[in-house]
Order: sequence, then structure tokens, then C-alpha cells
Amino acid sequence: MSDPRQIEVIATVSVKPERIRYLRKLLYSSICVALFLIGTELLLGVLGFQTATVRRDPFAGFSKTSRLFVLDSASEPEVYRTSTAKLPFFNPQSFPRSKRSNTRRVFCLGGSTTFGRPFDDRTSYANWIRESLSALDPSMDWEVINAGGISYASYRLLNVMEELVRYEPDLFIVYTGHNEFLEDRTYQDVSLRALASSGWLEPLYRTRILGCLDFVVQSLLNQDTGATLKNSDSINGGLKSEVDAILDHSVGPDAYTLENLQADEVQSHFQYNLQQMIRVSESVNAQIIFIKPASNVKDFSPFKSESLVDVSAAERGKWTEVFLEADKLYRSGDLDLAFGKILEAEAIDSTRADFLYLKGQILFARGDLNAADECFKNALENDVCPLRARTGLVELVSAVALKNNVPLVDFDSILREDCLLNFGHRSFGKEYFLDHVHPTVATHRLIAAACLDAIKQIGWLKYSEVQKQQALDLAAANVDSSVDAPLQAKALSNLAQVLSWAGKQSEAAPLAAKALEIQDALGLSDPETMFYAAADYAVNGEDEKSIALLRQLLDLDSNHDEARWRLASLLYDQGSYGEAVEHYRIVCESGQADTETRRMFGYALLRNGDHRGATDVFRQYLGEVPEDEGVADELRRLLGGYQYLAE
Repeated sequence: MSDPRQIEVIATVSVKPERIRYLRKLLYSSICVALFLIGTELLLGVLGFQTATVRRDPFAGFSKTSRLFVLDSASEPEVYRTSTAKLPFFNPQSFPRSKRSNTRRVFCLGGSTTFGRPFDDRTSYANWIRESLSALDPSMDWEVINAGGISYASYRLLNVMEELVRYEPDLFIVYTGHNEFLEDRTYQDVSLRALASSGWLEPLYRTRILGCLDFVVQSLLNQDTGATLKNSDSINGGLKSEVDAILDHSVGPDAYTLENLQADEVQSHFQYNLQQMIRVSESVNAQIIFIKPASNVKDFSPFKSESLVDVSAAERGKWTEVFLEADKLYRSGDLDLAFGKILEAEAIDSTRADFLYLKGQILFARGDLNAADECFKNALENDVCPLRARTGLVELVSAVALKNNVPLVDFDSILREDCLLNFGHRSFGKEYFLDHVHPTVATHRLIAAACLDAIKQIGWLKYSEVQKQQALDLAAANVDSSVDAPLQAKALSNLAQVLSWAGKQSEAAPLAAKALEIQDALGLSDPETMFYAAADYAVNGEDEKSIALLRQLLDLDSNHDEARWRLASLLYDQGSYGEAVEHYRIVCESGQADTETRRMFGYALLRNGDHRGATDVFRQYLGEVPEDEGVADELRRLLGGYQYLAE
């Protein structure tokens, strides 16, 4: 009889070689696959294929093609200059192609705040830093380049930054967060986003192999539309190659609704962009500093309000009644009665941004500063048109900086402390901002001072607080001298345009009128300033002044359709139907007329006695707006032979 232990030993001996052969095959196969993938990755690199993250944004399909700086070979020495195509969005800047050995090259990236709006680079924190660095350390050649782009959000800044690493940067200073909701984005590449933002899978997204596969897939997807990766303005329903703001396609903030904000996706995209900025800077051993954004909470009302709770039509009517009464009482200075009314409104609906803002104003005026501050912050948070950075985005800047050990300029906290010290409260507003987000010139100095401290933290500067303030005082002399009358007029006009663009015409008009005064004194003429000043005259009942100014504007710019439409409307109201008809006709023939313009064109023709012309225009209008019973009645009377008398 066989020994069982002997059988077990024989089985073990016979199995072991099989297991070894299997492990050897597995190891050999793994090595072959790894070598194949490495070889393919290297070959794709030689052939010039890029990773998907370099070529396009994984969140919004943003194609990265347009360059900010172009080489000027004609200059001596050769320099890079801001591309002419980018000048509507960026300041003209330049820097040498060859970087000298004792040079530190600093790029300031951001939106219109970094740009210096409503002025320009001369008043921006970038220029304050530029002027101060040369005073604090004259032994070093400091190049501070303002790469702030008007309306540029983080995803566009990341694209710019990926270009700037070619120019031997030493430091990036990034101020971003306010423009994240400015453009309409579609989040379609779910699988790519998962790879781009998930921890251990992220390196896979950064390979050229996946980039090549992504290139093939996108090429196939674009065959249906005739677009290619090289010439398409946008990819996958994503972003165009230049800023295309939602407000450019709507009347004020009407296009914004709670349903279409995509707040969670926007926040995830923002976090991804901040992380990528750090990686891009690390790729060339450059330092990076983030600035935590801040905005006007006390002295700027929300752009758009919607209720977050369901209320009946009757309750909504009651709410509107008591809200308007509270606003009227507040403006008249009767704070106790205003507070009582606002509490009545609160009992019905306490979620609307306009309610929270008015309650904050009343509380602030009554001296309840902490409660007022909370209301102001909640009003900003509930603004349906978020053109100021929401809390989630602001705190992400801090979180990403802390996680990656990146220096942070806590602009929000700096303003709160300064506001408490100088004004006795923490709800900063017009003390520091010219509108909703753009700082005063003095506030740019505060940002620059904090940035200098961050640069000192990196180890590049040594100074005392007295020396820093002396350097900033020297910078102030140069900054102040640059703000001449033409620049002041330009700034006021820029502010008026931004406010009007965002649907705040009543705030825009007085600024334009002031800009026009300065320009008139200088003998200058700017059609946009004239347009908004004419609106101010009209609001104040000075129609004759408005009409005269609009006529003068059209002499300068005959293609200004909005000015022509407004002139036609004023002339119609005055009974000058013949002249109104001619202006309405020009707007309609330009192809820029909306349905309301065509409707008024029909009425102007009617009042001017051109019944046949009115009939044709009304028919065309009703083809687009068939539910307008008023125009339908007019058309029926015209077709029935009704005789109109000239009014």
C-alpha cells in the first residue's frame, strides 16, 4: 500500500514546474506589452502627437489653438508681442525672446481684474508689482507681463499658461474665479472627464496613446459636421476659440436660469483647471501664486433673482407688494417700517437674491452689521446670474493651494480686515470696488502688496514693511500720473458698457454721461460713450438732448443699429413718424432687427399713412409672433379697409 505522504510530494513536485512556466509567460507577456506601449508612446512623441490634455479641455471640449504672443523678428533684439488678434481682450505687452541670466520673468494671469479694467495695465496690480519689484531689488531684471484677458475664465487661462511655459517663466500669479459662468458650456466627454479628474487613472489621460485615440474619435465625430480638429471653432459642442459670453446673446441676464447653471460641473471643472495650472508650472520648474478672489457684496445688487421655493400666484403677488414697499421705505430712510415690511416678505419667500440683498441693506443701515454681512453673502450666493465668484469657487482656490503647498494671497480676508480697521465693518463694497468685481486703483495696490509678501515667502525678496510701503509709494507716483483725463473717460465708459451689458442700464447711464463730459472737454468723441449718455438723457426725460446726441453718434458710426433703433423710438414717441420710419427701415434692412423693432416699424408706417407698407410688415411680424392679438387686430382692420387718420 502506497504512502499518502509520498503521493503528496510527487504531486507537489509535478505542479511546481507548471506554475513556474505560467509565471514566466505572464512576466514575459507583461514586459512585451510594456515595451510595446513605451515604444508606441515614444514614437507618437517623435511624430508630434500631443496628449489629450494638451490639445483640448476634457471637460468642455475646448480646442487649444490660438496664441497670445507672436515673435517680432524685425525688432532688435527680437521680442514677443501680444498678437494683434488678441488685443480686444489683452493689454499690449512685450518681452525679449532671449532671457538674460539675471532676469526673473513673471506672468500675471486672470480676467478683467488682472487686465486692469475699467482702466488698463497701467492701474493693474501687475503694474504695481512691476514698479515695486524694481525698487525692492534693483539688482535683478524684473519682467512682469500682464496676461490678464477680459472675460477669460480658468479654462482659457490654462490654455494661455500652456503657451507661456515656452517663454522661460519663473513665476505665475493667477487671479481667477469670477468668469466661470460667463460662457455656455456642454459637459459631454464623461469618460475623459473621469480619467482627467480621478486619482490613479489620471496618468492614463496624460499619455499620447490615449491622445491619439481621442484624436481619431474626435475626427470621426466631426466628419458629420465637416469640421476638423485644426479648423473647428469648437469641439463636441464645447467652447469657441475666443470668448463667447452668454450675455452677448441675451437681453441682460435673462438667459440665466437655475436649471441651466450646471454649478457642480462648473466647480469640478474649475478645480481641475487649478490643479492643471500647478502641474504646468511645475513642468518648467516655475513658481505659482494663487489669489483668492473677492467681490463687491455690499454695494452691488444681484444681477438676477429667482425663488427657490414654490409659492402660489397670490402669495407671489403679496410678496412683490410688500417687497416693493420695503424698498421704498428703505430709500426714504424709514428703517423701522422697512424692516417690518421685509419681515413680511420673508414669511412668504426668503430665498430670492434681491430679497436677501435688500434685507442686508436695511440691517446694515440699522447697525446690525453681522446679520447684514450674512445677508449680503447669501444674496451673492443665490444670484442666478453669477458674475461674481460663488463661495464654492472661492474656497476651492484656498483648498487647492493648501493641498499643493502653493502660496496664497487671501484677498477676501485682506479686504475684510482692512474694511473693519478703516470702516468698522466687514461687508466691503464701494470702498474697494468700482462695480461688481473690478477694484479701485487703491485696491490694486492692496493686491500687489500681498503678492509682494508671497514672493518674499518664496525666498526671492528681503525687505521690511517700511521698505515695502516706500516701494509702493514710488509705484503710486507713476500709477497716478498715468491716469490722465482720457483714461478716466475711457474707464467710466468701460464701466457703463459692462453694467449695461449685464442688464443694469440705470447704473450705466450716469457713468456714461460723466465720461461724455470729460470727452467733450478734451474734444474727443466715442460712439459707445455717446450711446450710453443718450440713454441717461432719455431716462431723465431730456428727449431732445438724447435725440441730438444719437444723431451725432450716427454721423460718426452709421452702422450703430442699437443707436438707430433708440433714435427711431424717441422720434416715434414725439410724433415724428416719417423720420422714425426711415431709421426703423435701415435697422430692419440691416438684418439686425428683432421682432419688437419690426412691430414698431409697422406702427410707424401706419401712423405715417403708409397702410400698404404697414400691412406687409405686420404680416411678416405675425409670422414670427402669431399670438400678438393687438397687431392681429390692426392687420384685420387694414385688410378690411379701415381708414386711419393721421394723429
